[in-house]
Amino acid sequence: MPARRPLSWFWLIVLAGLILWPRLQLLGHPLFWDEAWNINALRSLTAGSDLFSQQYWRHPPLYMELGRLLGPNTAGFDQRLQLLSILLNTLGLLAFLHPVARIYGRKVAVYTGVVYAFLPGAIFFDTWIKQDPAVTCFGMLAIGFLIRRKFFISGLLLGLAFLGKATAIFYLAGSILYIFSTPNRPKDFRLV
Repeated sequence: MPARRPLSWFWLIVLAGLILWPRLQLLGHPLFWDEAWNINALRSLTAGSDLFSQQYWRHPPLYMELGRLLGPNTAGFDQRLQLLSILLNTLGLLAFLHPVARIYGRKVAVYTGVVYAFLPGAIFFDTWIKQDPAVTCFGMLAIGFLIRRKFFISGLLLGLAFLGKATAIFYLAGSILYIFSTPNRPKDFRLV
C-alpha cells in the first residue's frame, strides 16, 4: 500500500482548534482525588514540606517537573496544570493523526480528529491533572518519527514517554511490532 500524504497545516490547525475549544470550557473544574494529590505533592515539594511529597515519586518525574515550572505556590496553579494536560493531549492526538493520514488517507484522519474532539469521555479526561498526557504525547510522537524512519529522534521521544509514566511500555511494544512486521525494515533490526 503506497504511503499517502500527511495532513496539511490547515487541517492540523482546524483540528487543534476543535479539540481545544470544548476542553478549555472545563478549565477550573472541581478536582478529583488524584489531581488534588498531584497538586499538593508539587506544592509540598516546592515549599520544602514532606506532607504530600511522596506522591511526587509515585510515577516518573516528567509531568511533575513540567508542573513545577508553572508556579505551584501561586494562584491558579490547578488551571495551569489542567491547561498543560490539555495541550499535551492535543499534541498527542495531532501526532496520532499523522500516521492515520499516511495509512488511511486525509479524509479518515480528519474524521477521526473531529470525532475525538467531541467525544464526551475524551473531553472529560483530557483536562485531568495526571501523568498520562505526557506518555500519550511523547509516545505518539515517537511512533510518528519511527514510521518516518527517524530512529534516533523516535528513541529520544520514547525515553521521554517513559519519563512520563511506565505505561509507555505499550508504545515500546507497538514500536517493536512495527519494526519487525515492516517488510523493508532497516538492516540494523534484522532478526538474525
